[in-house]
Amino acid sequence: MADLKAQLDGKAGDGDRVAKLEADLKAMQDRLADERLTASLAAAGCVNAKDAKAVLGG
Repeated sequence: MADLKAQLDGKAGDGDRVAKLEADLKAMQDRLADERLTASLAAAGCVNAKDAKAVLGG
């Protein structure tokens, strides 16, 4: 993520590349949040994280 953030900061004038880097960064952050949630559910003893996420709305 830090690499994408650094690239984003260095390319402020390049609109299309900045938009792509922002989208990539957002996708990576979303994936990390999902992995954290899955790990938390597993640590809490959840057997089916997919169903638990559906119930939680995420």
